[in-house]
Amino acid sequence: MEIYHLTETVHCVKILPDNFEDVLSKKMSFQIRKYDRDYKVNDFLYLKEFEEGYTGRSTPVKINHILKESDGLKEGYILLNIKVVGLLIRDGKRYSQKL
Repeated sequence: MEIYHLTETVHCVKILPDNFEDVLSKKMSFQIRKYDRDYKVNDFLYLKEFEEGYTGRSTPVKINHILKESDGLKEGYILLNIKVVGLLIRDGKRYSQKL
């Protein structure tokens, strides 16, 4: 299991159950997100499954690449290339996979 001791930002964000499963199974290696945060390459997302409320399932992922402009990408949105990681530790707080 990869363990990251961070200085980078961790963005806690919601994800729908079908997308959450696809990320875990590595069928989905991207996220399309509203560009309302200062996302950067090497930052992390803490994906928290959400369906009428948080389900308790979550997983950390690393941002490997960011696509900000492309035909077909709606204005104000970005595409993040992501990779599931094992455990994040930042300022003593643990972000681990909870299934």
